[in-house]
Amino acid sequence: MTKRKLVLAALAVPALLGVATAAWAKTYDIPAALGTSLERTDTKTPLAILLPSRLALDYSGKTYASGTGGRNSYGLSLAGAPNCGANACFLVSFGATRGGTPSFRRTVALRGGRTGYFKPLTCGGSCSPPMIE
Repeated sequence: MTKRKLVLAALAVPALLGVATAAWAKTYDIPAALGTSLERTDTKTPLAILLPSRLALDYSGKTYASGTGGRNSYGLSLAGAPNCGANACFLVSFGATRGGTPSFRRTVALRGGRTGYFKPLTCGGSCSPPMIE
C-alpha cells in the first residue's frame, strides 16, 4: 500500500468510529434514572439538587444509581453495573458542596443566571471526562 493510501485509510477509520459511537448514544431521563437514590438524597440534604432533565450517554444498558447527602453536600451517580467501584462502569455523577471552591477557571453560563466552571476532556496516561461545577 502506498503512503497516500495508508494516510487515507487512517483518516477513514476515525470517521467510521465517530459514526458508530454516535449510534450508541442513548438519552436518559436523569431524575427517573436516579429514582429512589434521588429521593433519599433529597431528604438528607438541605441543598437544592440541580440536575439536567435529560442527558445523552454513550451507553444503552441498565443504569444503577447511588446517592448520599448531608448538611453541606450531596453526591449522586449512575453506573453501568451494581456497586461500581471502578471507572470502567462509571457513567455520570452530580454533586455539590456548600461553600466549595471551583476547581476550574473556564466559566460557562448555566440556566437561571448561574455560573458554572468547565473542564474539557483531558487525556494523558488515561482520560478524564469533561466536567462542569
